[in-house]
Amino acid sequence: MRARAVALVLGVALAGGCSSAQLPGLDDGLATPRVDALHPALLLPSTRIDVVGAGFAGPERATTLLVLRGTFTPTGGSAQPFSATLPATEVDESHAFAAAAGSAWMLPAPTGRFAGTAVAQSLSALDGTVHESPATPVTFDVADTLAPRLDSLAPGVTGHFHVNDPIVLSGDGFLLGNGEGETRVVVAGVELVAHPLPEAPWDRTRVAFAFSPAIAGSRVTVDGKPAVVASEVKKGNETLRLRDAQGLPYWRGWR
Repeated sequence: MRARAVALVLGVALAGGCSSAQLPGLDDGLATPRVDALHPALLLPSTRIDVVGAGFAGPERATTLLVLRGTFTPTGGSAQPFSATLPATEVDESHAFAAAAGSAWMLPAPTGRFAGTAVAQSLSALDGTVHESPATPVTFDVADTLAPRLDSLAPGVTGHFHVNDPIVLSGDGFLLGNGEGETRVVVAGVELVAHPLPEAPWDRTRVAFAFSPAIAGSRVTVDGKPAVVASEVKKGNETLRLRDAQGLPYWRGWR
């Protein structure tokens, strides 16, 4: 009886080994990505390249790549073939970003213009399947440095600003932050960081900084040391105004 049982088990095993049955295909659930636009229009070394589109997946589901193919025309030169495959990071379903940096970002010259296409690729973490977007035509300029130019600032009346209000600078050549660096302004000897406007994050012609000192007023010298004559003090949503536009104290009439 024991011999028959062993023979039966072996027969079943051999029959299973000869089977041609296969597992059904796996679905990674990834959508085909789409590229609508790249920003900003001018790239510097290490500029963050923002990709606007759809279908981007998180790193736990896929590896995202930005593929550029086309030509690069150096300033004063002739067009040359150029391609780059840049690692990208998903921000949300419709946004991702890459960086104009690394070994893949080997431009023929430090300044010039790229014209070609952008493709987003999602490499499935499940089985390595590549989901690729249609090619989208793109162009952008490349520079190695920028010289900022300040044309005007606002708001303000006769040079007086309210504490914590954003002061908008208009001009050109401003840095956007992230890897490419930041724009700094010096106000009465105080260095402050200026940021792109929330509604225009890729605009190099306008940035803003907060008029953030706890006390705003006029800088004077007292006993040989710098001091501030306060014009107003702000706490939360309440502002105590101490002096008028001419610098005269309001408390003259408090007695």
